[in-house]
Amino acid sequence: MNVGSGFNFAILAAVFAAVFSFVAIPALLPFLRRHAVAKVNARSSHKVPTPQGAGIALVAGVVGVFATAIIFAPFLTMSDRMALAALGAGAVLISAIGFLDDVRPLPVLPHVGGQLALIGLMLYVTPSYISLFDGALPLVVERLLAAVALFWMVNLTNFIDGLDWLTVAQFVPVAVVLVVLSAFAMPTPLVAVIMAPILGGLIGFAPYNKPVAKLFLGDTGSLVIGLVGGYALYRVAADVSFFAAIIIPLYAISDTSITLVRRLLKGEKIWTPHRSFFFQRATSMGWSVYQVVGTVAALNIYLAFWGWVAAHAVSNSVTMIAFMMSLGAVLVTLRAFTRVPAEALAVSNL
Repeated sequence: MNVGSGFNFAILAAVFAAVFSFVAIPALLPFLRRHAVAKVNARSSHKVPTPQGAGIALVAGVVGVFATAIIFAPFLTMSDRMALAALGAGAVLISAIGFLDDVRPLPVLPHVGGQLALIGLMLYVTPSYISLFDGALPLVVERLLAAVALFWMVNLTNFIDGLDWLTVAQFVPVAVVLVVLSAFAMPTPLVAVIMAPILGGLIGFAPYNKPVAKLFLGDTGSLVIGLVGGYALYRVAADVSFFAAIIIPLYAISDTSITLVRRLLKGEKIWTPHRSFFFQRATSMGWSVYQVVGTVAALNIYLAFWGWVAAHAVSNSVTMIAFMMSLGAVLVTLRAFTRVPAEALAVSNL
């Protein structure tokens, strides 16, 4: 593997995606204002109807980078090119599902069915030697578990995209550490190529989503970030470290998973809009949007550090220390989000 070539390509891809997203979004705005407006509902953090669907620009950048890599990148293997082709096709299709939902909410079944079909496609083209548990489980069982994890990653990303700048605060640190980890610690820089346009696209989108946001990614973009990011984490789990792949996105996993379990235990319909996520509870307790996204960004930088440590751990003890340090920080943050800011400061100092 030519490490320098892979990393350089990822840097250029991120810059291209950032510029493309930043320039393309204003051209999309008139169309989005006419056809894809997020109305205010029980889940909303915004106060007035706001256009959504900026993910179109992000997806176009992602597909452009993938196509360029498939044709011109000499450092990718044939299986890498197949994975990029399937992931690019999956990104377009899941983005289309998301855009239809942005325009007019889809029934649950087509939404879920489309996601599962695309996840199945991604896992089908993944080489059989990519294994999470070194053959301890039959491949079909392992891939079923991976499908469940990817399905949850797609949807938790959609859930996290519920506050101005929160998706940026969540996934920019994740993308940065995955790009670097892939370029320098994985058999090929495939994951760097996968995540670089996500990183750039989010940076280009960020000025338009600055609180108070004038534009949202919508399902058009969030579903794609979940699919692409989830697959990247799957490859990190298989090729580098299972625990690193859990630690790096641990805030998003914890907030959404704990909230889902709490709602199930209360007998609530988990597919209906709500304001039960911890980041939403924080704003209800008096946290400003900037305080929430700043806290999440700082936490994700911290998690990225411990994810890097876990990826390079020389013993199980180091891996467990990295995981426990990460889990502790996430739990303290979630607890803080349920307190008014002054009380939260006291919690964070415990």
